[in-house]
Amino acid sequence: MDIIYKQAENDEAILKIYYDTSAISPRDEMDNLGTMVCWHRRYDLLGDKHNYATPRDFLEDLASQVCDNNPELLNTVVENKFRNNYQLKYDATDSEWVIYQNGNRIDSYEDQEDAEYALQELKDELSNGIFDELDNNELMDIIDTGAVILPLYLYDHGGVTISTESFNDPWDSGWVGWIYVLDEDIKKEFHVDEITDEIRQKTVDILKGEVETYDMYLQGEVYGYVLEEKIKCPCCGHVQTQEIDSCWGFYGYNPKTNGIADYIPEEYQDLLDKLN
Repeated sequence: MDIIYKQAENDEAILKIYYDTSAISPRDEMDNLGTMVCWHRRYDLLGDKHNYATPRDFLEDLASQVCDNNPELLNTVVENKFRNNYQLKYDATDSEWVIYQNGNRIDSYEDQEDAEYALQELKDELSNGIFDELDNNELMDIIDTGAVILPLYLYDHGGVTISTESFNDPWDSGWVGWIYVLDEDIKKEFHVDEITDEIRQKTVDILKGEVETYDMYLQGEVYGYVLEEKIKCPCCGHVQTQEIDSCWGFYGYNPKTNGIADYIPEEYQDLLDKLN
């Protein structure tokens, strides 16, 4: 049964605001710019559908997508990681070339050419599995160069609410995922070749807005309205009502700002001020 949230009437009509208990998730219903990936032991359907078993799987894949759009970045990442992990040094005492990994001796060769060939094989191996070798912070550094990504936090206590800001409650809240959009998709959205600071900030605002809308959905702050006209019998004076308009799927508790007011005809706008 539909539950009335607010109601107002005058001599001509009745405006009823209902909770939209059949609302479809805005992650399914709306054309969102961002993609929301979440992991929670109790809420399997939180955010958008995805196939990432762990947050680590997601970070590796997103970093890979960023590098696909910027091959030079991938080369730089491999070079830096290789230079930090591997060294080739000549040991004059034993007259041999020694390969070190993270300061530990792992192989040696009498011929320098053989040592350099082996070192190149190690580099190729590192390049093929580079994302496995990076820690989460390194992966995030890559992602930040080619995407806008914001953390998501969930508060779960007598109801669920989600935000891009921490709730600072260690017992009932915590990190739950990310919302992100790749730079290539930002360029398509704004029809630009380069992303300025202004566009990047607009993108952040859009993603935050998507999270706020999703939060309203999770909290049940989705509404609809029914506008009924009063019809008075000229003979007996009995008043009946007849629906003249209705619409659903408005996010936010205030009918004046959530979009409902835009749908109410001018002659019935006074009902918005009478809602209780």
